[in-house]
Amino acid sequence: MMNKDNKKDMIIKKVRNFFHKFLNRKYLLIGVVFIIVLFVILYFIFFKKDNKKFALNEAYDVYPEEVRELYSNMVEVSCNGDLYVDIKADTGSVDINKINSDSLINYMFSYMDKNNLLNNSIDDGVIKNVEKKLFNDKINLFKQIKAFNYNDYEYNYNSGKITRKKSSCVKKDIKYVSHLYGYFTNGDNLFMDVNIGYLKDGVLYDLDDNKLGSYDEDISKLSNLMQKASYYRFNYVKDKDDFKLSKIELKHKS
Repeated sequence: MMNKDNKKDMIIKKVRNFFHKFLNRKYLLIGVVFIIVLFVILYFIFFKKDNKKFALNEAYDVYPEEVRELYSNMVEVSCNGDLYVDIKADTGSVDINKINSDSLINYMFSYMDKNNLLNNSIDDGVIKNVEKKLFNDKINLFKQIKAFNYNDYEYNYNSGKITRKKSSCVKKDIKYVSHLYGYFTNGDNLFMDVNIGYLKDGVLYDLDDNKLGSYDEDISKLSNLMQKASYYRFNYVKDKDDFKLSKIELKHKS
């Protein structure tokens, strides 16, 4: 028969083994969870954020980073595609304060979205700082944000804050498509030329409704498809480290 001391030693040994196995499993579980959390954080920092910020593929790698960053603000600005500005062709440059406010808000929200500045409550001071960074004029866009739809939210300005609520993006039967095809500088001015057209039922058209060809949304094909398309000329003025949008012109290719 087993004496009391042996029984006691066996019980202690079993308890010790149990806690040893439990702690090993616990630390193993903690280690696995830590690795998963670390991977998710790194993914959002280095991959998802970067891809969202530029929203461009390798076709645009030939351009300087500051040009690609400026162009990224025009890409995927809504569920209806890239940035569309309602101005007439070949009538000269239009000052930014005369551009339709919806186009400017889309441009601004696109920048904010790609830089993680959009959330459920935005102080108007944040908007003022973004306006100052993006535009070469004082335009006070935040006061014009009423029932404004950007992607899956509706934004409203009230009492010094912009708030948002879930809302379905209202899609048109067309999708605007742009393509960066050139830029040049002149002193403190940077000019960026961006082809513009629209996609309907798998066919790409210019803004004059001329058919450019079938388009399967492979960006690498835009260079050929848009050879005859109209284009925006965006004029930026450099102010310290920022390129501020000053004027926009819609031009036909000769």
